[in-house]
Amino acid sequence: MEEFFIIIDGRVEIIIDEKHSTLASGDAVVIPAKAVHEMKAVGEKDAVYIVIGIV
Repeated sequence: MEEFFIIIDGRVEIIIDEKHSTLASGDAVVIPAKAVHEMKAVGEKDAVYIVIGIV
């Protein structure tokens, strides 16, 4: 299942198959099915985001 992450507020560091990126409010990313990934908030604010699973 693919996942679609939309960052609503704050900043996050996301790692997808060992590639690092930083996303901020208004950014979005599609994570391919079976990709190894992790995400964490960076900065002083909590991150607010929406995740949509695409079958």
